[in-house]
Amino acid sequence: MWIRSFANFKKDHAVNKLNSEVENLLKRVEEAKLPSIESYDPSDARVEFSRRLRVLETEGEQIYKVIEFKVNTKTLTIPCRLYQYSEDNNIPLVIFAHGGGWVLGGLEDYDSFCRRLAKSGECNIISIGYRLAPENPHPAAFDDVLNVFLSLDQIKLNHNIKPSSIIGAGDSAGGNLIASASVSLPADKQPKGQILIYPVIDASKKRKSYEEFGDKFLLDTSVMDWFIESYCSNSSRDNPDISIILSPKLHKSPNTFVMTAGLDPLRDEGLDFVKKLRKSSVSVTHSHYPDMLHGFLGMPKALSQYLDAFGEIGIWIKKIDNI
Repeated sequence: MWIRSFANFKKDHAVNKLNSEVENLLKRVEEAKLPSIESYDPSDARVEFSRRLRVLETEGEQIYKVIEFKVNTKTLTIPCRLYQYSEDNNIPLVIFAHGGGWVLGGLEDYDSFCRRLAKSGECNIISIGYRLAPENPHPAAFDDVLNVFLSLDQIKLNHNIKPSSIIGAGDSAGGNLIASASVSLPADKQPKGQILIYPVIDASKKRKSYEEFGDKFLLDTSVMDWFIESYCSNSSRDNPDISIILSPKLHKSPNTFVMTAGLDPLRDEGLDFVKKLRKSSVSVTHSHYPDMLHGFLGMPKALSQYLDAFGEIGIWIKKIDNI
């Protein structure tokens, strides 16, 4: 995906302890000598991010229908995609916010991901093309995600869908947006569940996993700093809508599925969030992939455990739908 050279890995870590697929991927990154993504200006970084994603992504799976549409607010329009798994519209509807550090990514970048998610969960997906930083810092992306949830009644009418349940989902920064939106919505608009895939949970401080994995395992500390600085240019990093772990409203969180990766600088904040949710009496399912990297669900050409991960998520969607 993004990120910098892996030149010091062999002297700092025992390669033979790595998952062989991870080892091969990291060697490829080292050999490619890719410049770190924050060395580009934002528009060029998005082009480069898309190019790197395509190297590791597969073609999107066939589903019934994909529809482009827009959510209109008083001041702007939010581009979205509806992924219809089948002709049956009385199935779960997942509202999805993509990753990319609030700076990178978009609807097309996550097309294959959303198709896999629809297949795994036998559900419909609405993918949100929220505004990106630094051009649009917080609260722009947060507001866009919130407005899509608030517009669901009209969306359902416009597209003749009658979901059996509403579930939020997001990876990385997208998980952050979903978790923050879920506790900010009025009770009658809250999703029944939320899926947070290696989410950004705390922009206010770094934990030990940053020291362990922050400059050698694809997601680089300097890149995360760039993401956070870009998104938080007009807001404090300890704003609970940004650092959701600090929110006094965590008890309002819906049923939550958290997925973490062992070789991820965001690992420890994800683990802390699971503990904090449980202390807040929230029902939490936690799935941990100890030998995987941040972003592995979007790397099917390199890391085969994405299959298990999507399988778990699909099972959880069906479970929540039946509660």
